Amino acid sequence: MIIHKKTLAVIACGATCLPTIVHAQAVPDIQDTITQGSQIDDIIRDQDRIGPRLGGDGDEIDGEAGIYVLRVNEIFYVGGSYGVNYSENPLRTVDDVGGAFSVNLAATAGMQTRFAEAIDLGVSATIGGTEYNELFAPSSRNINGAINIGTQIGQSPIYIGATGFGGFNYDMSFENGTGFYGGSASLSAALPLGQRTVLRPVISVTRQWSETEDNNSTSAVGAVSITHGITNNFIVGASASVTHSWFDDFFEDVTFVKRKDWQYSGGINATYRLNENISVGAAAGYEKRDSTFFLSEYDSFDASLTFSARIRF
Repeated sequence: MIIHKKTLAVIACGATCLPTIVHAQAVPDIQDTITQGSQIDDIIRDQDRIGPRLGGDGDEIDGEAGIYVLRVNEIFYVGGSYGVNYSENPLRTVDDVGGAFSVNLAATAGMQTRFAEAIDLGVSATIGGTEYNELFAPSSRNINGAINIGTQIGQSPIYIGATGFGGFNYDMSFENGTGFYGGSASLSAALPLGQRTVLRPVISVTRQWSETEDNNSTSAVGAVSITHGITNNFIVGASASVTHSWFDDFFEDVTFVKRKDWQYSGGINATYRLNENISVGAAAGYEKRDSTFFLSEYDSFDASLTFSARIRF
């Protein structure tokens, strides 16, 4: 009789420690909170990128020809989003107990500016929460902040950036908080494919730490996305990514398995800008994770409808 090492680890662990391990690696994990925290900021940046490319810059005031051009710099912003979501496997574990709907509400405030026409600097703070309609699903609240800096390399389309982040995950009552922090570095490019289409490849590395030390990890991501402006206000896109994650010590003293994950995802999205400040977006995608720690393996189909608003000043 052959017993797999993973199975042997579970037998050795026993029923007393399995719930702790499963809970520690289940959603809401740090990466989901970071993604949620940056959702509105990503929408803001996409609107600012696509607007000038497809419809010109409405913040320029032309003076007398050849004398001056005055640009109005609105570097501060406040925003919010409301999302309705469906996840086929909200627990993100191999023990798929069924799908669930959820609502997501978030608010953010921040600053994004450019120094010397070359260096981008931004700071943001976000508070949000996710509420599921099923009791087994991990409803949560979070508070997080980030600072980012980046610059374009010369006249090339290549952009290099770095981000520092930190925050807290909470239960539904903003209690039992778990702190996390970390940083990431990325290299990306915006490659025009015609007048209304942009291809964006990106590679990044992220290091994150948590008060739950078993979640400390490093991850590397390779991703590509393509966006196409059907009109000035209606943008569609598709994306795919591969992520490899290494955990420092994910309960190795119990499982005798060093956790390493491979995660694959792909999806489509569409955004319609109702006016300068309000937009609605829809997205759908598939995600799969292979892991040396078998309880972390999963696959899931997810879909969302998000309403967002932001004001710059």
